[in-house]
Amino acid sequence: MRDGVIAELETGGLTAGELFQRYVPGARTVKTFNTIYFEHLLSLARPAGSPDRSALPISGDDDAAKESVTTLLDRLGYDTVDAGITTQSWRIQEGSPAYVLPYLSDPRLPWPRDPGKPADVKEIRTALEQARNRP
Repeated sequence: MRDGVIAELETGGLTAGELFQRYVPGARTVKTFNTIYFEHLLSLARPAGSPDRSALPISGDDDAAKESVTTLLDRLGYDTVDAGITTQSWRIQEGSPAYVLPYLSDPRLPWPRDPGKPADVKEIRTALEQARNRP
């Protein structure tokens, strides 16, 4: 949307994660934070063990990098759900069931007006399972 039309993304030839990886070859990248509105990121953070703790999906090819991101997310107040490798990151791209919707209390409201709601591991896993085919 903000970067214009990128044919490979439009046709499903690449995920956004794969496109990004092209620009940083050799880097150990993990896709996260894109599925939650930035204001909800702060308001939904909870300590480990909280019954209303939210989870964020992650996607990447390097298990050690994913573990580092999982540790960071835990410190920031989030559980983690592994959404697979970079070629599967379409499940957390814009338009997927896991993109923003799980964290909205009323999807009809503009994101800045929505107070947000927790989305636990089970809800995020369900949203990932509902994702259908790459665009």
